[in-house]
Amino acid sequence: MCWSARADLVAGTVVAAAGIVCVARVRRAPDLPVAAMPLLLGVHQLVEAVL
Repeated sequence: MCWSARADLVAGTVVAAAGIVCVARVRRAPDLPVAAMPLLLGVHQLVEAVL
């Protein structure tokens, strides 16, 4: 996002939380990579907030 560190932190937290819910609700192993995408994007946002 690069608007501010606070915006990156909030967005990363919200998206990572949604990603955790998605991964927790996966029923079949082939669906795991798609379900993990929000988690990975949220972690990316959190890394941006740190940097």
